[in-house]
Amino acid sequence: MILILLMLFTQTKGEITKIQREIQILNLINGLELSKYQMIFILEKTHEVDQIKAEFYEEIESNAELFLEILKRLKENRMKNKEIPDELRRAVFLAEERMHSLRAEMYKSIDSIINEVIAVLDGNQLYQLEHYVPCLIPPKGETRIGQSENPEGVVLQLTRIHDMPDWLYDLKKEQLVEKTVERLKRHLPRGGEFDEKSEQKRISRLFEEIRGLSDVDFILQKKFYAEELKGKYLSGKTPLNLSFKIEKFLFDPLVSTILEEKIRIKQTTEGKGY
Repeated sequence: MILILLMLFTQTKGEITKIQREIQILNLINGLELSKYQMIFILEKTHEVDQIKAEFYEEIESNAELFLEILKRLKENRMKNKEIPDELRRAVFLAEERMHSLRAEMYKSIDSIINEVIAVLDGNQLYQLEHYVPCLIPPKGETRIGQSENPEGVVLQLTRIHDMPDWLYDLKKEQLVEKTVERLKRHLPRGGEFDEKSEQKRISRLFEEIRGLSDVDFILQKKFYAEELKGKYLSGKTPLNLSFKIEKFLFDPLVSTILEEKIRIKQTTEGKGY
């Protein structure tokens, strides 16, 4: 019975996370007010990015056993604290170089597609996208679709949260969120407003999203999440790069289904003369 309940909880938790993500993406797409041409164009580019990432993961998988064997040998050597043989040094170096090369090749291809997307968006849409922060309910009466942000890296903290066992995270979750909120409050400018409950919810959602990432995805996106965690409360930092925003939100795997439905609705309403 307990096992069944745990399975149901895990399934429900996954569904909640997915729907929350879909709502965040919908808020972005609605706020951008994309034309049908733009939606079709972005949909095509999303498929291209999906294919590029699939090829990257396939290549990683094909090299996984070799990488793992090299790391096991290195771990055994470090456990015995012996001199690292030159042959093992070269193997580790070549494995890391191969991983770096594959990642660089993937990002080069994705960056090219990102530039194509930037070219079809107008200035206002680019501004909206650059300043977007995920939200379930957009600010009422505002033209902006999110809050402006000013992030700073906290990679180490997020790595610990991502790698933490489920039982330990469930035990410490509230404490982790509260401590993070307190750190943000210490950086709050004098006289600045701070909605503590909203920030607790935002950070909690962010932590859940991070823990849902695969190890490879977390490595690729940890700097983005580290910047996003600090929100708008730290000054003097450069706003999040537009390329990251496009990759994270418009190239999300969930975007394809959302855009297909939005295009269908748009075609239906246009056909009825709305």
